[in-house]
Amino acid sequence: MILYYLYVNNKQEGPFNFDDLKKLAIHTETLVWYEGIDNWQQAGQIAHLQTLFPNHKPSANINPFYPQERKVNNWVLLLIGFLVIFTMSLGFFIYQNNKQAEIQKQIDELNAKINQNLLLDTLPYQTKPATIELE
Repeated sequence: MILYYLYVNNKQEGPFNFDDLKKLAIHTETLVWYEGIDNWQQAGQIAHLQTLFPNHKPSANINPFYPQERKVNNWVLLLIGFLVIFTMSLGFFIYQNNKQAEIQKQIDELNAKINQNLLLDTLPYQTKPATIELE
């Protein structure tokens, strides 16, 4: 005896036997799984359940756990790649400019200290240490 499980309203229900399925009046699109098949299948695609749907032709296989494949336009991928490269380049440029500004600031501070020391050496009131000569 095969025990069937149904996937209804985003949840799994069952197990049910074949007579239970008749009473439940399932639809051809109802997802069914039983031991012996790999994936959930629509009830209308399972050969031994066809007697539950005498006037229906099988439709495409749909599995809720493996969504339909989406094709991504190549232009979208190209645009995303361009934006990533542009953003990285911009970030690097900003980093380099900040680094250069820091280095320039340090150079300016050192130049200021050097100029200040040079100015001190040229001030008129600065005297040299006195020397005493002994006889």
